[in-house]
Amino acid sequence: MYRRKESLLAGDCGGTNTRLLAFSVNASMLAKSGERAPGRLILQREYKNEDFDGFDDVLQAFLNEAGLARTPPKTACLAVAGPVYRNRVIFTNRDWTIDGNLLEDGLGISKVRLINDFVANGYGLLTLDESPDSEEVAVLQEAEKVDGGVIACIGAGTGLGECFLTPSGSHYDTYPSEGGHADFAPRTDIEIELLRFLKRKFSEKHRISVERVVSGKGLANVYEFLADKFPNSIDPAAHEEIKRAGDNMGGVIAKNAVPGSLCNQAMDIVISAYGSEAGVAALKWVPLGGLYLTGGLTPKNIERIQGDDGLFMKAFRDKGRVSPLLLQVPVKAVLVEDLGQRGAHFVAFTLYRSIVDCRKREADADRFRKSTAGAQWGIMEPESRTPPKQPVRWARVILRTLLVSGALLGAAVYLKEKKIAKSE
Repeated sequence: MYRRKESLLAGDCGGTNTRLLAFSVNASMLAKSGERAPGRLILQREYKNEDFDGFDDVLQAFLNEAGLARTPPKTACLAVAGPVYRNRVIFTNRDWTIDGNLLEDGLGISKVRLINDFVANGYGLLTLDESPDSEEVAVLQEAEKVDGGVIACIGAGTGLGECFLTPSGSHYDTYPSEGGHADFAPRTDIEIELLRFLKRKFSEKHRISVERVVSGKGLANVYEFLADKFPNSIDPAAHEEIKRAGDNMGGVIAKNAVPGSLCNQAMDIVISAYGSEAGVAALKWVPLGGLYLTGGLTPKNIERIQGDDGLFMKAFRDKGRVSPLLLQVPVKAVLVEDLGQRGAHFVAFTLYRSIVDCRKREADADRFRKSTAGAQWGIMEPESRTPPKQPVRWARVILRTLLVSGALLGAAVYLKEKKIAKSE
């Protein structure tokens, strides 16, 4: 049977770059758990936002290059770096606004959905290959995965993101969280000193967000604290390189994290705090369906994160009386770096399937209206009704005549009997 080909769009829109992908799809395709969403890749491009006046210009350039300007994608999902409200986002570090509803009207796309970039990570989890020999995940803690259990996700990168997934029928829905902005809770004497230092640095009287420690920028904050506390331990060459690194301070610190260095000590503090916050997330959501670590910091430092005796897992399990509960949570590190794009593709395909299923229901209803069964239920279209055959029509006329005649005869008899009764 011929299936008409259509397309969908997935995107990852950050403050600096926009990554867009177009896929060819058709109505016979179905999504499967543990696999990427279906579709044949038409085009994948990355654009620098500074080269465009607005997102609409980026999208139009992509559609022109993909040959989709005249036949726009059926659906689109854009993962955006910012809070989404009513399918709209205003970028915090760029004078851009993306409105999904306006994109639908302006480009003729049936459905455009904006989601937070970390929500896209959550949906991306559903596409991971978790087979024993998979190279997409690394097991940090073995535990029985409960079917239909809550899934949680925490990821350290430029910032710290958190989200959770709950079952909804045959699939999972992802919900955003601002857990990365929860309070940093120091566990050691040096972390208490770190908290005081960061409160002074950021002019906070009472608290500091955990993201100020557990993230790439957090790593730079921790190194700055250590350099201030231990000036005699500074490596001059590494220190100068870090100061010149700009937004890449975290990467330079990680590169210079040799044993005995301040950079290595900074890495240890961040990894331990990362494990502690992952344990807090596990306590909040009890994700018996799995806790997944994502973000750029995770795969780049997997050697520091793995191991029951490592700083990460020790801090993860260090939760006092409820520590045994955390042993029931499967914990895995995600090693792929395109999780957000996968999640946006998954959501775009889900939207496409909803349109396909709606078309099928409408077609089935139309066929039913035109069927014999539809006529019997009195819902056949008027112009589609088949006139009854001639013998049937005459039978109905005769039946009506007999009924009327019988009624008249009965009335005449009644009146005659009434008249006789009066005369008597």
